[in-house]
Amino acid sequence: MSLPQIEEVRRRIETCKDNQIKMYLKGCYLFAARGIELAGKLTASDFVTNPEHQVYGPKGRDAWLDFTDPPDPTWLQVIEILLKLQTGETTVKEVMAEAKKKIPVAVFRIHIAKKRLGAGEEAPDRLIALPLVKEFEPWAKEMYDYFKEAGENNYVFANLSRQDVWHYITHKQRVFEGLMYPIEKYTYLRNGAILIEPVMVNKDNKIFAHMRKLKGHGLRHVRTDELICRWNFQGIDMGAYVGWCLGKDTPAMAARYAKITHMWHRYVKLLCKPNPFVNNGDVS
Repeated sequence: MSLPQIEEVRRRIETCKDNQIKMYLKGCYLFAARGIELAGKLTASDFVTNPEHQVYGPKGRDAWLDFTDPPDPTWLQVIEILLKLQTGETTVKEVMAEAKKKIPVAVFRIHIAKKRLGAGEEAPDRLIALPLVKEFEPWAKEMYDYFKEAGENNYVFANLSRQDVWHYITHKQRVFEGLMYPIEKYTYLRNGAILIEPVMVNKDNKIFAHMRKLKGHGLRHVRTDELICRWNFQGIDMGAYVGWCLGKDTPAMAARYAKITHMWHRYVKLLCKPNPFVNNGDVS
């Protein structure tokens, strides 16, 4: 069982005829977000696990600009530079100037909708940084502009709930028709909790590994796989980007003493490489 090809998923999103839903799908993908983390409206089912009826979706002010240093050059790039210096195609001054150029990035604040919140408690957040270079991430500037067009104090996807998007891509335009993604074995408990490895529970509650039709949440699976396999994200990088709890290889107190979900400077350089979708997808 395997995930759909990344370029195909991106291409399908680009075919969405409703621009608001297209941008919502791009956000779910780019931010590896749960649907409720972008939605500006709640559904009836959201009230069960969200007694405070808190809307998690971002507002226009939850996007801003910043810069990062360029990534370290690869051996191939170093060899190319040395050859150009030898042949006179470039100078040391030009090479140094290029090496000092900052890369613009867009930073997005996404609230994490995983934990049950108490009265008056604000959801934790994570910061997603994407390079504003089309060659690296062709959707970054478009997404940043969309946030700003919403207005500083307005929800970016004010008119959308998770159910609205599900209904559109299931009945109005089957954007992901024929695409499937694998679900690992889990157990569904009556109180709504999920155990990844079922232990000592009623076998009737066991859900075995299976393929599921790709919908909004499947984009989080595809993006997670891409970050690890294509962009070489490691443990803390994944914790920062996706908002996961850290594993056994990281000191247990690290997340308590350090704001790991804000450490975008750690991983953003990994994204500063040519994106295959620019050449193989629908981006010119």
